[in-house]
Amino acid sequence: MSKIIPQLWNGELAPVNNLGADTPELRQLECLMSRHLERLENSLNKETKEVLNKFLDCTNDYNFEIREQAFCMGFSLGAKITAEALVTAER
Repeated sequence: MSKIIPQLWNGELAPVNNLGADTPELRQLECLMSRHLERLENSLNKETKEVLNKFLDCTNDYNFEIREQAFCMGFSLGAKITAEALVTAER
């Protein structure tokens, strides 16, 4: 257990990279998103492509922040559950 936090800090453990890796539904959605984005980009002129790219950059930044917050909240919840289990076991 004592190695997990340093491994997370050093990037040796990256649970977020495994999200949906073996989930057919997510792979299908990624494929659909990619196909629709390509079709959309092909239908836009230069100016609207720039707007789309700015939107996608903002969306990617937003998703990164949300995933980071979710990870922190999950880690905190796991620590609280562990602490509660230890306190309960000591009684």
